Amino acid sequence: RQEFKEALEGRAGFDRRYSKTLGTDQIYVAIPIRSQAGGLIGSIRISFLAVKTASIVRGMGLQICVGVLIIALLTLLISGRASRRISRTTAEVAAHAKRLAKGQFGSKLKLDLSAPSELSDLGFSMEELGAQLESRFQLILSESNERQAILTSMGEGVVALDEEDRIKYLNQSAAQILGLSTENCTGMKLLQLSRFPELKVILDRSKETGAPVSEEISFEATPSTEEAKTFRMNCSPYIDSQGKPAGCILVMSEISELRKLEHYRREFVANVSHEL
Repeated sequence: RQEFKEALEGRAGFDRRYSKTLGTDQIYVAIPIRSQAGGLIGSIRISFLAVKTASIVRGMGLQICVGVLIIALLTLLISGRASRRISRTTAEVAAHAKRLAKGQFGSKLKLDLSAPSELSDLGFSMEELGAQLESRFQLILSESNERQAILTSMGEGVVALDEEDRIKYLNQSAAQILGLSTENCTGMKLLQLSRFPELKVILDRSKETGAPVSEEISFEATPSTEEAKTFRMNCSPYIDSQGKPAGCILVMSEISELRKLEHYRREFVANVSHEL
């Protein structure tokens, strides 16, 4: 028999054939028998009804299919719940990012405690970033308010111009000197609004040299002004974060009283010298 031949060769033997004795298909399995010393001393054979074995295999296949289907359904259920948690967490992180972009730095991030650790860490990092941005924003706002208060209280006129001589900022003193309004002149060219045509020479010279320029400008009395005025104009260029020219700062100081005192002094000296 085939199964005996394979068993006597030292390995398990298998064969399927029709049994004339039993009148059915049988599956035969023969395994070798060894002595304690390891020598081959014989073999043993068992047989199974082939039809019964096939039904067992079919039954096992059905059980395996049912088991695989149950595992697949459980996997889908678990993955669906995990996916929903990830989606909710991702949506909340995205919404928090939009709130930060709108300047709502104090908003709190609501995270699902069962969310993946990577998303939770990202959310907490963004919340910490929002707190830092709020702190820096408040610091910048405080410094801006301080500068605004200083510029407003200055007696000198201060005008910030861009590289095309458009007004970016001017304080109240500058508005009074130039005869302008602080509300509706931002973005307009200073030379088109100013009553001092000499400003063009000062601005152009400051741009050409890249250094501060200081000049005196005087104008005679007009119906709106009872007496002549004299101003010291100081123009200093400034650069942006990339080192390129970005405009200039114009500081205007009225020195009319100083020039009047100097005039009185010269007259006094001249009179004394004449009398002597």
